[in-house]
Amino acid sequence: MRTKTEFLLYLLSWRSGHLRTPSRQPLHQSFESWAYKNGFLPQIESLIAKGYLEKHPPSDSLNGFVELTRAGQKAAQGDLWPEKAWAKKWDRVWHLILFDLPACETALRKEFLRTLRTNRFGCLQGSVWVGPRLPKPMKKYLKTHPSRPCRLVYLKSASEGKDQDRRMVRDAWNFNQIHQEYLNLLQILNEFQHIGNAKQLLDWAQREWQTWKTICEKDPMLPGVLQPADYPGPEVWHKRKKVLKQAGLLASDLFVSPETNKSERRCWGKS
Repeated sequence: MRTKTEFLLYLLSWRSGHLRTPSRQPLHQSFESWAYKNGFLPQIESLIAKGYLEKHPPSDSLNGFVELTRAGQKAAQGDLWPEKAWAKKWDRVWHLILFDLPACETALRKEFLRTLRTNRFGCLQGSVWVGPRLPKPMKKYLKTHPSRPCRLVYLKSASEGKDQDRRMVRDAWNFNQIHQEYLNLLQILNEFQHIGNAKQLLDWAQREWQTWKTICEKDPMLPGVLQPADYPGPEVWHKRKKVLKQAGLLASDLFVSPETNKSERRCWGKS
């Protein structure tokens, strides 16, 4: 997905999946017309084609609007459901992948490492990776990319207790770095209350979005039983949902209804 389209999907998720045509515009004006005037039409059509958005035509009582599908909602959050991942029960089994791919096979090695990271495996050492579960995409990859045991081995290992699990988590993922990224995100979320115009909102959105993307790339989103004691993920996520809902309301005021008098706007960040 192109960056501009991905960013638009993120913006659309602010209003619980809805972006309606401005209520102050005439009902006969189509959503496509509004989107075209605001430069969104190519990206919106692309998201509809991919199944991330569903378009609803205007009716006598309601303007036309697009709605995020479940796939779109997931994609807008970095292609994962953090709350679902954190709440998932762990079966106390570690999944280990050991490989020995020749350095000359650069493309294959890069693809495999990217697949491991995408499926939230952690690196114990260069060629030994571990995860608390084997996601379906990773399972499919292993089946469709068979290899000799001397090149790739998949193993399952039962947990040997909480102390060993804590050491496994500490060694496989850099939670000091992950913690810092959450603190960076928290600082950005706290800055929302100072936004006063459209440019500030877009600049803030870019920083918030990029920081969340970084977290999605680094954080394995471990089940609660494996999370470090000081892990701030759920707390920051809860605040993020609240702030993005406020951001959606503010975006409607600043972008969808630009004719609104500034003096009529309330202090969105303190609502």
